[in-house]
Amino acid sequence: AARYDLVRKRYRADPRAGLAAFELGRLRLDSLSDASGAVEAFDDAIALSPGSWFREYAEARRVEALDVSGERARCVTARDAYLARYPSGVHTTLVSSRCRP
Repeated sequence: AARYDLVRKRYRADPRAGLAAFELGRLRLDSLSDASGAVEAFDDAIALSPGSWFREYAEARRVEALDVSGERARCVTARDAYLARYPSGVHTTLVSSRCRP
C-alpha cells in the first residue's frame, strides 16, 4: 500500500499513477479496513485516469467504500452518478444495493 501511495503522489503525470491509486483503494478497502482512505484513493484514481479501462470499477468501489464508511449523502450521490453513467454496467447490481439507511 505504501508503494502504491508513493507512486500516485510522487509521479502524478505518469500514466500508471491512476492505476496505483486504484490498487491502493482496493487494498485499503479489502485488506486494511480503511474505507475512508479507500474513498480518497478511488477519488484520486478517477481524477488521474478519467478515461481508463478501470474507471467503471473504480466508481463502483468508491460507492462501496462510501457506504462502508457511513458517508450516506456522498454515497447516494456517487451511486446515482454511477447508475446514470453506466445504466447497464457490470457493477449495477452491487451499486444499486448500496447507500441504504
